[in-house]
Amino acid sequence: GVAAASSTTASPAGASQPVGFIGLGIMGQGMVSNLLSSGQSVVVWSRALAKCEEFAAAHAEGRVVVADSPRAVVEQCAVTYSMLSDPEASEAVFSGTAGVLAGVREGCVIVDCATLT
Repeated sequence: GVAAASSTTASPAGASQPVGFIGLGIMGQGMVSNLLSSGQSVVVWSRALAKCEEFAAAHAEGRVVVADSPRAVVEQCAVTYSMLSDPEASEAVFSGTAGVLAGVREGCVIVDCATLT
């Protein structure tokens, strides 16, 4: 199943907060798998919710939490990565009351990994 939002484990660096990840396409799934391999817990969201649920079920060790919005990912994580497909996807995910920017607070880090033009 899907882990509770409060479930975290210590990362190799000793951090207790999970890493956020938005976008579970081919690249995003690979990047999140690498984070999990390093012992990190993650909070994920994707426009295709089924991808999040399938990914969490495939990693049943309880270190994958599925958030209900991009904002919820950012609010739960000090560092959030995004890997989105195109400028339209980025605009849709970053804007609005449930978007990434609505969850930004002092000290949080957003890393956009897409190669958008």
